[in-house]
Amino acid sequence: MRWSFVWLGITVARLARADVQLAWHAPAACPDGAAMRAAILQHVEDPVDQIELAVTVEVVVAPEGFVAHVTTADETRELASASCSELAEAVAVVVARAAVDRHVAPPVTVPVIAVPVVRVAAPVPIVRPAAWNAGVRVAALAGNGFSPELGVAGEVAAWVSYHRFDVELGGSRWAATTADVGSNAGVEVGLSALALRLGWAPAERVRAWVVGELGAQHGTGVGFSGSSEGSGRWVAAGGGAGLVWPLAPHVAAVAAGELEVAIERTDFAVSGMTVYEAPRLAERVRLGVELRWR
Repeated sequence: MRWSFVWLGITVARLARADVQLAWHAPAACPDGAAMRAAILQHVEDPVDQIELAVTVEVVVAPEGFVAHVTTADETRELASASCSELAEAVAVVVARAAVDRHVAPPVTVPVIAVPVVRVAAPVPIVRPAAWNAGVRVAALAGNGFSPELGVAGEVAAWVSYHRFDVELGGSRWAATTADVGSNAGVEVGLSALALRLGWAPAERVRAWVVGELGAQHGTGVGFSGSSEGSGRWVAAGGGAGLVWPLAPHVAAVAAGELEVAIERTDFAVSGMTVYEAPRLAERVRLGVELRWR
């Protein structure tokens, strides 16, 4: 182990003599300049007596994530990644290779000692997402089981999250469709409901949740000698999953699907004959846009 520490000391001393003039400009969510310099020197696998390299790196936020413009005296390169930490690692590799190419003296030969060496990597700060977040969503729904025919609806929801868990309250209104009974008569049935969702994010862009929904079904008779109206309670519970795709800072597209079991539903009848009762299972899909605080 004593020789291992000697070998580590020689490696650190050689890296200290490397001179990379780094101008690093990046958003607060990215590693800082000191961390980037340490990461660059870490990737100089064959250190030289002297390195003379001036490099400027500009990192900007783009729809696909982050884009870095790496400029040296010889060229300008562009790198992109959805994660700023992954982008910073790629920039460190590119700059380290350019630094080795600009050496002005041959490498110093150091005797190799046949002893296992433990290399300690320079720590790179980990940028963790903020614990709290919140947002609102507007979406279009389509599904079966909420009205007699394939139905469409609009939804507005608000949510708040802590780490990977979130709670959401959303309101939806389904357009009425008709349950026909023949002779141009039938019952138009619609639904208005509030849904409470408790969810979690098993992956960066994936969400899953359980949902409970409370609302009212409204029915209006059409084509009968006397007009009739009625309403009843709707209670359902189930679960769903969805994807979130960032479009811009604080804006994302959402796509999801849900399956519910109707616990309480209304039986619409005319002259004692049942015209429509919602099925036990109801399913829907959602497409929308989300505005987020972070």
